[in-house]
Amino acid sequence: MIALVACAKSAPPPAPAASPLALADTTLVEAPSPVDAGVERKADEDFEAVPPNAAAGDSPSVTLTLNVASIRRHPVGRRLGSMMRELPPWAELPRDTAGTLDSFRDTDSLTIAGPSLLHLEKDVMFVGYSGADTLVERAILDLSRQGGKGGAYAVGVPGVKATRVNGTHAERVFLRAGTKLVVVAATARATELAARMNNEDVAPKVVPTEAVRLVVREPRRQISTTRVKLPEDLVELRMALVTHDDGSVTVLSEGTVTSAGACVDVARTLNDSLTKSNDGFAKLATAGVLDSASFTCKSGVPKLRVEATPQQVEKFFDFVAMSIGLPLDP
Repeated sequence: MIALVACAKSAPPPAPAASPLALADTTLVEAPSPVDAGVERKADEDFEAVPPNAAAGDSPSVTLTLNVASIRRHPVGRRLGSMMRELPPWAELPRDTAGTLDSFRDTDSLTIAGPSLLHLEKDVMFVGYSGADTLVERAILDLSRQGGKGGAYAVGVPGVKATRVNGTHAERVFLRAGTKLVVVAATARATELAARMNNEDVAPKVVPTEAVRLVVREPRRQISTTRVKLPEDLVELRMALVTHDDGSVTVLSEGTVTSAGACVDVARTLNDSLTKSNDGFAKLATAGVLDSASFTCKSGVPKLRVEATPQQVEKFFDFVAMSIGLPLDP
């Protein structure tokens, strides 16, 4: 999960070793699926289509969805509470000062959509929660009292509660309509979103089998670096983490390209980027899980699938915890 967030901020995509570059063009065009190759695979082979959410705005450049309920069920995911509570945007979510509301335990999903994950003040956050409404309301009021200018905000929409909060990055409005959903947005969009909440279900779709989903439009502009350049023909990049009961994780990625004919070149360029990124540090951080990963073309769509064992998942998050100085929970 943290790797996906970092990728959207500025880092290159996850990185396998140089071997994929040795694949012939025919392999990139139509590589045999794991089933065709006689290798057992899990049922969640492909991405589930998720319809666009109009409330998120016109074609957001980045959409990140965390299925927190799924993360909590994972043996390592359930130990991420202390770490996640201190990371943006988690630090800005309502938390009860009395300790009866926990932003990790009582949040079921978090979707962030907007122009960039670097500038949260321009994004819209959709927070699905399971905590008591009274505790959530009290926690939002506590937030609004911090930093001044907080309090009730007039949106003129019956049935929608709006509270202005002076957040870390900018002034935001927290909207609730009694549906176990909090929508957080800039003041400029508060009235529009309140009207939508009063007339339609604005909650983003969360795929039950996915712990994390990241969709990046124009990825060359969003996540390319001086070292790694993503192909111009890659219009959209989608990534997901699927957790399993045994503690393993499946990483899925696929892209939309300008034409089916561009898929081979896009897959080759992505593999080149992965190779450059999978240096010694990355191998240490991922326990080598990406060494054999590569994009292949299937029906004109570049796709990647990586399986991480429970031991590799635990080692990765141990490394992350040590690197940022936030320990995993026992």
